[in-house]
Amino acid sequence: MTKHIAPLPNPDGSLLLRELNHRVNNELTSTICTISAKAVASDDMAVKAALLDVVDLLHDYADVHKALRMPDPGHLTDAARYLQHLCFSITKYRLDRLSIRLLCSAEDLRLEGERCWKLGLIVSELLTNVA
Repeated sequence: MTKHIAPLPNPDGSLLLRELNHRVNNELTSTICTISAKAVASDDMAVKAALLDVVDLLHDYADVHKALRMPDPGHLTDAARYLQHLCFSITKYRLDRLSIRLLCSAEDLRLEGERCWKLGLIVSELLTNVA
C-alpha cells in the first residue's frame, strides 16, 4: 500500500516562526494593557510611576521583537535599513539605559529575507552581550 504524505506548505519552518512571533506580540500587548490598567487604578504615585516605567520598558522590548521579525523569505531585503532599525530599537530598549552609545553605519546591502533575519539575530546577540 502506497502512503501519500502531503508536504507542509512551508517546510522551512517560517510559518511556525511567524505564528510564534504573532503569539509573543499578543502576549506582550496583553501584558502592557494589564499593567497600564493597574497603573491607572493605583492611587499611590510611586506605584503608578513604577508601573508606567515597566510599561515603557515592555513597549521598547516589543519594538525590538518587531524589529527582529523575519523579512519575507525568498525576496531581497535592504539589510542596511533592517539593521539600522534593529540597532535603533535595541539602543532605545537596552543600551540607552546603560549610557552606551551606538553608531550604525551600513552600505546598501541586499540579502534574501531569511539571511537578513539571521544577520539581525547575530547583531542582536552581539549588542545584548555588549550590554
